[in-house]
Amino acid sequence: EAHTPGDYACLNLNIFTKELEGRQSTRMPHRMFVSVSYEGDGSDQPDHKTASKTIELLRKHKEKRFLLAAGLVRPHYPMVQPKQYFDPYPWQKMALPRSVPNDLEDMPRLAITRSRSELNGIAKFPDNQKRMWSAYYASVTFMDEQVGRILGELDRLGLREKTAIVFTSDHGYHLGEHTFWQKSNLHEEVTRVPLVISMPGLNPGRSSSLVELVDLFPTLSAAAGLQAPGDLHGTSLLPILKDPGARGK
Repeated sequence: EAHTPGDYACLNLNIFTKELEGRQSTRMPHRMFVSVSYEGDGSDQPDHKTASKTIELLRKHKEKRFLLAAGLVRPHYPMVQPKQYFDPYPWQKMALPRSVPNDLEDMPRLAITRSRSELNGIAKFPDNQKRMWSAYYASVTFMDEQVGRILGELDRLGLREKTAIVFTSDHGYHLGEHTFWQKSNLHEEVTRVPLVISMPGLNPGRSSSLVELVDLFPTLSAAAGLQAPGDLHGTSLLPILKDPGARGK
């Protein structure tokens, strides 16, 4: 992906080029700060292909009960998207996170990882930190569009009102908060993830109860009328989904 023809940037090394040779790529040490803006419609990107395959499977199995997991990559690095997804987010208008003096003084040494701005080199280039924010927003927007394609197909097939839908992520991300980048620590920016659940018969609501990703298996089992194994670490979220004011863990 990092070798997609287009405007390539390795932001912590301050490298900008259209050349394909010598680019930091998947297994290289500086790959986390790579972005590529290119001319195209995005149909060559993994998330577009995943959404297209998901739509194909929905059409094929629309008359049957199904469990379908669609794993989207973005906004994982490298941040490779068509130019039109970067355009709404000019880097010059990006605002960097507020810096807190002595923010790391109460953290144990092992908790201060090499993903810090000073250690990975991006601290030297404040403008490139803004470019990283722009690339991240572009990636989120592209991913969101693919989710919209899938949900739109559920509507077209008449499946939306009888399908449980879960939208979540495996981890959060730092974009300079606390001087950290990526995910290699336990700040809330990393450990907190989006979790949106839609099920037939549920009213819209929001809960502040503590939940975990291990709760999804027992939740979906219960929603499908199945008995989950008794030795699971997670618990069903159905009580919270029915009453957002209910307490979980």
